[in-house]
Amino acid sequence: MNIVIIGATSGIGKALFVKYANADNRIGIVGRRTNQLNVLSQQYPSKTIVSKADVTNLNEIEQAINTLLKEFG
Repeated sequence: MNIVIIGATSGIGKALFVKYANADNRIGIVGRRTNQLNVLSQQYPSKTIVSKADVTNLNEIEQAINTLLKEFG
């Protein structure tokens, strides 16, 4: 299954990432902290697609979702 998690770098988003990655899903993670996104993606590189965006900026979120949709195919 393809899953997108917005706010994946900490808290509930991070916990959901680990849960779904362990269940053999492809996961698009979105957050504003690039270094944290990269750390997460290194844990499950074949399952993770990273897209940086600040959730307070609608243009960034739209661009991030579009990027993930293209990657998921």
